Amino acid sequence: ISTARSNFKNEQMIQFLSKLLAAARTNPISKEDELLAAINKRDCAAAREIIGRGFGSLNCELTGHWTPMSRAASLNHVEMLRLLRGFGATPDYALNGYWNNMQTACNNKAYDAVRYFVEECKLPIGDSLITAAQNGDMWLVKYFVGECHADANGALEAARSKGQREVVSYLESVGGGEAKKGAKTEVKKEVKSVRRNSEAWGEKQLNEFLTNEVFRLSYDGAAVLKGAAE
Repeated sequence: ISTARSNFKNEQMIQFLSKLLAAARTNPISKEDELLAAINKRDCAAAREIIGRGFGSLNCELTGHWTPMSRAASLNHVEMLRLLRGFGATPDYALNGYWNNMQTACNNKAYDAVRYFVEECKLPIGDSLITAAQNGDMWLVKYFVGECHADANGALEAARSKGQREVVSYLESVGGGEAKKGAKTEVKKEVKSVRRNSEAWGEKQLNEFLTNEVFRLSYDGAAVLKGAAE
């Protein structure tokens, strides 16, 4: 206000700023909104100062259905995550009905945050690998399977169900004979089904089967099944 009065002599601006100041004094910003603003700005010093004044539980809900940790995770800000954890935030906490911190990091492709939760917080990978396989996120799939040695079986089926060819190819390559053996076994079952039903099926029904069912099982298997049906 003083700057506006001395430098600009703009009465309209002075009145606006005066009203803004009065509103701020009447409705001070909440500590939750202060912390969210600091996290959004990636300002660890400000976040530390706000929490240090006496914040209460850091497993709280902020504007936008965030927790402090989930918002920091979405921004891939590991330094902020470490700070929040140091003040008592729980790495595996989630608001009811919303993603946990690991899922938030995965769905935002916040790969440094994912590493932090797995390697420093020792959080289980859980369904994150399945979701990554369905979404075709090769970085996550390779990290979880190649570096963390997670079981690839469920992820392989999830990738097939969504037609994620690159993920399927990778998981079969690291799974070796067992993954391919499982796929071939499933293909053989479908071959028998085609042979049993091909006479009763019309051409349209058979084509729908080949398109919708066979393709998801195995890309090599699709050719086998088509040959068997013909």
